[in-house]
Amino acid sequence: TPAEKRAALGSVLSYGQDYYYGFVSPDGPQLKINAGAGQSSGLAAGAYVYATLLTDPLPASQMAAMALTPDADSRPQELKQVQIRGQGTQPVWGDKESLTRYWTGVWSSKCYDGSTETCDANHGKKTVRDPYGYIDGPEGEPCGAYFNVTKGPYQAFAAVQWTMPELCDVVNYDAFLSYVDRLQSSGCNTQPDPCAPPDPRETAACDPWSAQGDDTSTFLQRSGCSYYTVTWGPDPNDNTKCIANNTGGNSGQTGRFPARAGANAGFSDGGFYTSSIRSVWDAVRGSAASCRTRTAGISVSDVTLTSGAQGLDISAPVYADGSKPATHNSVYEVIRTTAGGSARSVQKCGHVDITADPSGTNYELRACDHVGACSAPVTYQKP
Repeated sequence: TPAEKRAALGSVLSYGQDYYYGFVSPDGPQLKINAGAGQSSGLAAGAYVYATLLTDPLPASQMAAMALTPDADSRPQELKQVQIRGQGTQPVWGDKESLTRYWTGVWSSKCYDGSTETCDANHGKKTVRDPYGYIDGPEGEPCGAYFNVTKGPYQAFAAVQWTMPELCDVVNYDAFLSYVDRLQSSGCNTQPDPCAPPDPRETAACDPWSAQGDDTSTFLQRSGCSYYTVTWGPDPNDNTKCIANNTGGNSGQTGRFPARAGANAGFSDGGFYTSSIRSVWDAVRGSAASCRTRTAGISVSDVTLTSGAQGLDISAPVYADGSKPATHNSVYEVIRTTAGGSARSVQKCGHVDITADPSGTNYELRACDHVGACSAPVTYQKP
């Protein structure tokens, strides 16, 4: 009933307000947002709804800004776990961990291409991402374990964005939506993959876990392996790169887990899901290229500045196509520079009070929308 829906929405907004002020607002304690595995899925959704419905644009702007640095220490799971990383070209799944933890998981599972032993993906954390960004995690067997736990909640969060474009703007993270689309259409991504799997000549004495740290040039000696960092694993000269396929006498290699390509397509096997969303997904998703309120001309055109005895007035932002963001989705950036240095502030009002500033203060001002598209700066110096 409408009354039940209002009560539910009230609960969402109350929780969302608490989340925003506890974790995001500069006026709050800015507690760390924990993310990883699957237990943090959906925790930020209420805060995005709360920020979207407010007339004050600053919370929406601050929530949207998190997507600009998705791998920062304190970020919602939907941003932190799904990213375009390293040398990759599309968003892939997994939690950030050390090279040693990643390659230990690959080696220990025996699920990699060329293994002659029984695959057992229950080794390691079962959440670790590919450090090079080419393929989905987790480390032992891509697109299993906690990957499946997150599929249903991620589909639900995407569905909310497709049904509410204004919220899509505030989430501000196209990579997440692209990832969910890919899960539906083609499933697990493990190809192409230039990184070699463990060498089949390696013996049981090999222990990548013994080689901790970032100095990959010492991994071979410290691991007890014969081929680690030689024909497989991290590049000993550049820890951002992997050893390429078909190195050191190996042949026929096409990546670490080529057999997993296309696995687990769709959402029928997700560990947790919302049946009402799954049943209408095709209709909710539709065929649009983006769920944002606008997809072109996102840059904001120049704004005008008028000055008077009481201050400066910045005109409202206008998009390149002549349309305007809603008033409550417009913010104004002000940078004041004096002999003592510069100070930046963001406000929701286009009037800038300069009466208390000393003569000679320089101002740089921009008008922005709530997802960070801004005008070219205009400048002014107080007489």
